[in-house]
Amino acid sequence: MRDGGAQSKTVHRDKSGAIVDLKAGMLSEKDRLRQANEAQLKMWKGGSKQVADKEEYKRALEEAKDQPFARYEMDAAAERELKFRERFGDPMKLIKSGTIRSRFNDQTYRVLTTANGHRYLLSRCKFTGTVNRFDVEPGHRWDGVDRGNKYEQKWFDRANAQKDTEDFHRKWAAEDM
Repeated sequence: MRDGGAQSKTVHRDKSGAIVDLKAGMLSEKDRLRQANEAQLKMWKGGSKQVADKEEYKRALEEAKDQPFARYEMDAAAERELKFRERFGDPMKLIKSGTIRSRFNDQTYRVLTTANGHRYLLSRCKFTGTVNRFDVEPGHRWDGVDRGNKYEQKWFDRANAQKDTEDFHRKWAAEDM
């Protein structure tokens, strides 16, 4: 039995007899553009940076597939990745350091320039700090009392003792020559 009558939908045709969809003809220009640029809209909604990060992540996964699961030595790429990784609140990101002397009062200031170009003027500490592995100067509010466990001093003593031992062995080996 054929469906007909009040329950059936009206079929519209053009002069050639092809079925015409009236809803498609009623779409506004804005809606047509939106449908045409749907892929572009997805990128705009997700953000171009997020799309680029996702592609970079996929590329890194493809590279990682070829590498062995257990690595015993740090290769150059992994070393570079760890070296340039951004870490929140990293104090060593203050890469350039210099000093200036004030013309108004006889005080010296440290000028710290961050990686993104911001400059900070910090007054220097009036106490000489102990030498450390990273050449970090003491803060301007330090009271001059070393409250550490002397790890840095032990580290330097061990490094100097190793240098002295190597120097002694080198001289001893060259003594007969």
